[in-house]
Amino acid sequence: MKTNSKRFLLLVVMALGILTVSCDYDETNYDALTVDYTGSTTYYIQFNNGYQLFETSFDSEGQPVDVETEVSVKLLGPPQSEDLTIELNLDPSSDLTSDMFELGTTSLVIPAGQTSASTDLTVYTDMLPVDETSSLVLTIDEGENTATAGSVLTYDIFRTPPCIPIPGEYTIEMTDDYGDGWQTVGDGGPGITIEVDGVVIDEVGLCSPYETSAYDCIDEASAGVDTVVIPEGSLFAKWTFPGDTYGEIGYKIYDPNGVLVASANAGQAEAGTIDIQACLEEPAAE
Repeated sequence: MKTNSKRFLLLVVMALGILTVSCDYDETNYDALTVDYTGSTTYYIQFNNGYQLFETSFDSEGQPVDVETEVSVKLLGPPQSEDLTIELNLDPSSDLTSDMFELGTTSLVIPAGQTSASTDLTVYTDMLPVDETSSLVLTIDEGENTATAGSVLTYDIFRTPPCIPIPGEYTIEMTDDYGDGWQTVGDGGPGITIEVDGVVIDEVGLCSPYETSAYDCIDEASAGVDTVVIPEGSLFAKWTFPGDTYGEIGYKIYDPNGVLVASANAGQAEAGTIDIQACLEEPAAE
């Protein structure tokens, strides 16, 4: 038993020795790993996203929407202990001139300890040529700190031509699965409104037996057809559906050539602007 006790004590002493050694670390090496980088550390700057393609859109009134995005740069290498200022320049190859866009700043600052910076970019759509792609080209000039790749940013912007509505008679086929007319607000409500060049010219829908309609609705509970005429020379048409209270409404809209340009099954008709692409092939010149 005595011999076993000695062996046990020896094992305990050895284990404590191992534990003591494992808690030690090289303080010099630890400091080297956590030291702040200085401005003399090698680094390179490049654009974070050197290419994008944008297609312009229109708001609910048919007006072109400006392109809004951002320009960002990144640091290739360790964070620096001082702020880095990066100048953005308009390249001579750019189709866009300085009055056609706006940058939040042309001097981007990457704060000390960080590796990126960005600024807002707005391109004024109404200044771009219609049905064409224009390029905005920016460059970085950080001397020896400019990365070989990624030093040029190119944003291509395609200005979508306006949708000049096909003039003539549009046909609207309307249904109600429950067979009690359209209930778009409570037990009744408005129908689909058609606005041309800022003026509501018509409203269509199935009459509800629960409410006297304020417009000339179609007095058929389950299904009905109505027509709307968009005048020659109109520049913009907006179709708006008020909503489907009980998920029973369906519709199909055909342009003057008999082409189906919009539809919704019962329960799928969402409130808001109906996307109708019935456009003249040759839009009016601006």
